[in-house]
Amino acid sequence: MNQTRRAAWAVGCAALGIMASACSTNDNGGTKANGTLAGGASNANTGGAFATGGANTNGGAVATGGGGTASGSGGAQSSDGSGGSTTGDACSSTAQVGLEVGMLIPDVELQQCDGTWVNLHDLVCARGAVVTQVYSYAGWCPGCQGFSGLTDGGFSGNDLYDSYHDDGYEQVIIYSNTSNYGETPTQEDCNELQALHEGLVVFDAPGSKTEDVLGLRINAGTALVDAEGVWIVAPPPDPPQDGGFVEVFNELMSRFGF
Repeated sequence: MNQTRRAAWAVGCAALGIMASACSTNDNGGTKANGTLAGGASNANTGGAFATGGANTNGGAVATGGGGTASGSGGAQSSDGSGGSTTGDACSSTAQVGLEVGMLIPDVELQQCDGTWVNLHDLVCARGAVVTQVYSYAGWCPGCQGFSGLTDGGFSGNDLYDSYHDDGYEQVIIYSNTSNYGETPTQEDCNELQALHEGLVVFDAPGSKTEDVLGLRINAGTALVDAEGVWIVAPPPDPPQDGGFVEVFNELMSRFGF
């Protein structure tokens, strides 16, 4: 990371959070955040939908039950999957599916901003990422607004993307609730949020899979998986106010430097 970015992040670290908090020095000479995401400048969206055409191109029909599996060859995706795993899917890990570090992230179906359905496993394992941050977004959540750069101070999702994307970092931002508590996002909502982010935005319809299957708090819950879809930072069983962001941030700095 260049010196300009390092200096900006040092200032931003001190401003992290809805709660004010301290920073500690890491081994790379940077700072390690111990607070909550608060925001930062946003950048124009450069991405688009992760095109799959609505079909599982890795073989195997998508399972829609809770924890079930499916077999087959190129079966089409359903429109309301809520868990389970696939055989021959994009994630190569043979680890047990679960919500702990070292386990495989559950596979769920999510909608892209163009309305097509996509498997989460395709998003975290088929895009060539070294690590993927999975972030749960609710429109009524102040921390989420910070992640989108809609409030000042701290780091936004685009700050992370700009800093680590060249190192193999990707984002999957799951839009789970609109600004009206409990309301499921629409394609229009998804596209509006995507316009604020360089990372990929998808939405959770009917809005329950993010928390019920992935274990991510629907407002600002976040975690990190590796190239095989295995949790590096798992959803915390008792999420802190920052939703797990600080642990993810510290893991990224540990892997990629400051």
